[in-house]
Amino acid sequence: MAQTHEVRGVATSVSSSNGTTSVRYHGTEVFKLTADSITLDTGGWWTATTKLRMNQAFNQFGLPWSVYQERGKWYAWNRISGLKVPFDRPQIVLPQSEEPEPVCRIDRPNPPQERYNGWTNYDTWNVALWVGNEEPWYRAMMAAGGRNQDFTADSAEAFARDLWPSGKTPDSAELDTVNWQEIADSWNEA
Repeated sequence: MAQTHEVRGVATSVSSSNGTTSVRYHGTEVFKLTADSITLDTGGWWTATTKLRMNQAFNQFGLPWSVYQERGKWYAWNRISGLKVPFDRPQIVLPQSEEPEPVCRIDRPNPPQERYNGWTNYDTWNVALWVGNEEPWYRAMMAAGGRNQDFTADSAEAFARDLWPSGKTPDSAELDTVNWQEIADSWNEA
């Protein structure tokens, strides 16, 4: 499973100079952090690893952003404000402080205990959605469960907490309220 807590990997380097921190993947500066902004650049390579390096940088430097893909399109998402920014060109600039008008905000349904889309609650549905729709996470889940052993509630929770050490999914679903047995059963059927 690809780790997401710090920047590392093949053909990857981190450098800091004059108040700017950069992450370079192959020949492209995929992440640049200054006091005012965050610049993301695919270099024209819209790959899972490019996205992973960006997300590793966000996590390592304690930034509330993440990059994800929805229906083939990339977005940058701020998990604190709910701001969703289309990543519709090779390079985008995100604010460090003032935020532009949101394209869309993801509102959490209340209360989280109510059934949601056929699942125990919103948080359970959201964990299943993220792992089922993000290819690297799905592959990691399949590999973890593919060793002739089924997921248990405990192993499903441990897997998800490794993905999201903050205790929340990128949509701010709380891992503490997830029905882990329902998740385990779902993953065992995959």
